[in-house]
Amino acid sequence: HPRWTVAALRDALASVGRDQAELVDVLAADNEPTRPTLAVWSRGTNIDEAREQAQGQPGRWSARAVTGVRGDVGALTCVRSGDAGVQDEGSQVVALLAGGVPVMGEDRRWLDMCAGPGGKAAFLAAQAAGRGAQLTAVEVQPHRAELLRHALRRWPESDVVVADATELDAQQWYQPGGFDRVLL
Repeated sequence: HPRWTVAALRDALASVGRDQAELVDVLAADNEPTRPTLAVWSRGTNIDEAREQAQGQPGRWSARAVTGVRGDVGALTCVRSGDAGVQDEGSQVVALLAGGVPVMGEDRRWLDMCAGPGGKAAFLAAQAAGRGAQLTAVEVQPHRAELLRHALRRWPESDVVVADATELDAQQWYQPGGFDRVLL
């Protein structure tokens, strides 16, 4: 750790009345690598197999989560195939809720208004495809839209649009009331 980080952490401990001896433990904990969480987007991938590959555990909030992943995430078969990706459980829950809320009428057109880089969009696209629906994913930044296209490659029925979501009515493709589900 750089000196300024050590000093800032020491001062932070002191400011809340904590023992300075804790600094060594705080620094050691900060050096521990994180263990990412996977979202298994595709229902075609067996969640138990993904957990075994990743040497992880079931998620607490999402049935499609694998927590405490060990090793090189990019080397996992489920990640290389595009059936899973790194995504925290909070993001998974948002996508599950967006796809799970009952709607009146048809449930065929879904919109993700701020979709880049694509984690929640991939989760939504998988849910939409499983129900015969289509996801339109909007991202204002072209480089993030490219990440989004990569994330959605398994769902060719999904559309990626580079646009400003605050100005949808100015877009040629947009029709007011044209979406059954919207994530913003």
